[in-house]
Amino acid sequence: MDSTEHFRRFRIIAIIYLCLGAFSLLSGTAALFAGTEANQELYLGLVVVGAIMTVCAIGAYNASRSAFILLLLLMGSGPFVGGWAVGTVVITALHAGALAFGTWHAFAYWRAQKPQGLPVRGNGVLRWAVAGLMAPVCLGLVVLMVWHQNSEIDVEMVAGSDIPPAHLDWMIEQKFLFRSELPIYFYSDAIASIREDGNLLTDKFVGGWHVDDDGELVSSWVALGEVCRVEQRTEGDWLTPAYYVFYEAGETDPSAEIFLPVSQNAPARFLERFNRLNSRHQDREVADACRENRAIDWSRVAANNGIHDRVVPGDAVTKSQRHWLLGEQYLLPEETISLFYSYGTYSIAKGGSMLTDRFFGGWLETHGQRDSQWFRLGEICSLTEADPTDEDEAPSSVSYTATDAEENWLTFVLSTKDNGHLRMIDSVLTANLDAQTEAQLAACQAKRTVTASSAPGGGTSAVSSEAE
Repeated sequence: MDSTEHFRRFRIIAIIYLCLGAFSLLSGTAALFAGTEANQELYLGLVVVGAIMTVCAIGAYNASRSAFILLLLLMGSGPFVGGWAVGTVVITALHAGALAFGTWHAFAYWRAQKPQGLPVRGNGVLRWAVAGLMAPVCLGLVVLMVWHQNSEIDVEMVAGSDIPPAHLDWMIEQKFLFRSELPIYFYSDAIASIREDGNLLTDKFVGGWHVDDDGELVSSWVALGEVCRVEQRTEGDWLTPAYYVFYEAGETDPSAEIFLPVSQNAPARFLERFNRLNSRHQDREVADACRENRAIDWSRVAANNGIHDRVVPGDAVTKSQRHWLLGEQYLLPEETISLFYSYGTYSIAKGGSMLTDRFFGGWLETHGQRDSQWFRLGEICSLTEADPTDEDEAPSSVSYTATDAEENWLTFVLSTKDNGHLRMIDSVLTANLDAQTEAQLAACQAKRTVTASSAPGGGTSAVSSEAE
């Protein structure tokens, strides 16, 4: 095969990639200038890849061997960016084959021309310019791919059991995952760190996070059982993930959004598992609200789960709730519950307060962690309204803070329905005063906490109005 045939063949390949690069560059630029909000990263990627491909193709057209090598490096990086799905591997193999063909003929053309002292066709200045400009760019691309591989970020959606421990620790630190949760599926489209973005399904929540235009880490989440519908905004392809949004009852704006790769049937697997969990957790009231497109009545949800929306006597506590209190050691077998209140909706584990014949205290679950504080009757030195309000309209709930001589404290919330908050506070004050010993009273006085206070509903108490 003579040099003319080699020249003709590598130029055909160069022209093909010049057209592909120009198309990517122009279509991505047009989409960005059109102000399309969805797939901004995809369009920006098209512009960058299109620009690199176009410049390298110009060099390849002018018989630059290094330009062909750089094109081969660029187009052969598909699996590192888009994953090792069959479609991605096939497309990458086609690119690699075509560019290997062009590269071989470019080298063969040079070998045919130089020994005979014949000039190499094409612009020599452009050959050197392309090599000098694109070499550091493609070298940076290789470094970026290696960095991506070392960051342990999988380009595919992974099962919760396959999430690296370092990633789990970071999610827990950011409170994107609670220790009590079980991660089920995770996907990140990030390159260097999962801080860039992440999408997570657990046994309790679905949602994700990303870095906004100001460099701030933002996230959106919705509890399983509270999602009414899921919409797919973009289908995605081998290069960009599909985009989904989740809506709660009565909401016109999505409550959470996620991105999923289209390879390995990831969206179908993710959504199938999500739908099963969401249906399993969904309360009758939530299902009705979804069907009627209205806001959820959370008092109905609580009632459906046996939780009262007011302070109730001990005999109103169900067997399952009593069993939970015993299991958490918030209640002893020999104790008798006097008054009880929980502001949970699905479970009393969310938070509550309780007065027994021996103790008063409460518990609160925040960020997946539950804390509790209990006072033996007689130990309470201060019981005050935490956030007094001057509003004319009576609030639906009131916060109080209780402290003892050791400066342990508990802030708890009581419903005002049927004046239950007054009944609870009066009962706590009375039971605490009846049980208070001289030593306990002296301990409170030593902390300078006993300063006559009016109890809610009238009367006085040995419990102070201040905690310090």
